[in-house]
Amino acid sequence: MSAVASEPIELVRGADMDPGAWQALVDADPRSTPFHALDWYKRFVHHHVATDVGLLVARSANGELKGGLPFVTRRRRGLGAVASGVAGTYGGPLVVGGQSDVEASLFAAFLKVGGPRTVRRELVWGNDSVPAVPDGFKIEIDAAILPTPGDFEEFLRDHFPKNRRNECNRSERRGLAVHITGDLADFDSFYAIYRDQAIEWGSRPESYQFLRSILEQEAACRFFVVQLDGEIVGGHLCFELKDQLFAWLGTTLRRPQVFPASLLIREEARYASEHGKSMLNLGNSMDLRGVANYKKLLGTQSIVRWLILQESLPLRWWRKAWDRRA
Repeated sequence: MSAVASEPIELVRGADMDPGAWQALVDADPRSTPFHALDWYKRFVHHHVATDVGLLVARSANGELKGGLPFVTRRRRGLGAVASGVAGTYGGPLVVGGQSDVEASLFAAFLKVGGPRTVRRELVWGNDSVPAVPDGFKIEIDAAILPTPGDFEEFLRDHFPKNRRNECNRSERRGLAVHITGDLADFDSFYAIYRDQAIEWGSRPESYQFLRSILEQEAACRFFVVQLDGEIVGGHLCFELKDQLFAWLGTTLRRPQVFPASLLIREEARYASEHGKSMLNLGNSMDLRGVANYKKLLGTQSIVRWLILQESLPLRWWRKAWDRRA
């Protein structure tokens, strides 16, 4: 069941929003992430064609923001799609003081934004609470996490399986190493691996320019790379999200007798533990069974996240027809 939407909601172009007022709203909601920042959405739009930033906002009587929901609109051939939480990140409403009526109103407005020529609306909700939308629009998605207590030795003992620990120890003896870097030569090597792997998985890789801008400009980004005798064999672009380290995007290559993925994740967990994070979030596996199974072998736990999805009837028909052809 969803709360009754009663708050008046205003649609604002991203270019017309006062950045300071929006950032004050981001800072006021303890559930916010760097992915709610106006600059994040503007950066995404800058590197993706035919997109615009939009904001749904609720204001108090004196005009101050008491809630807001950021999204991007993509247009093609006269039709639109909107998304809050782009490129595998989290979106959704922000509210001051936990006002559930404002949050429900923002969700309701999102399911109508763009009008009848919008064929798809998608929102990824990265919080523990159940989003206040009708059940028909909510889809549970799992995120794989590793708890990271402040004592890293406790993490190794209680949350990282012994065979994974042994893999890491053997790998280090054979020259495998992980470090955090901002070096662009390292990034170039990583990007070539990521691009080829994404294409092999059947997904469109994010652009080089977009990811490089994140590395260079996002204060919350941490770039972990794994090397074998000086050669980059994988990495993760991670984000610090208050109580968690979020391994957002990345991949590793297979190499004989070493285990790049295991060592990379162990060192990310070390960073999370040493920097006061309660978990390492390895995200959803995007229906890649091998990735999902590997995460289980790491001893991960699952937490529920939500996908709010609304598609027009013609789009659903087209998708079903496409699936039958496949």
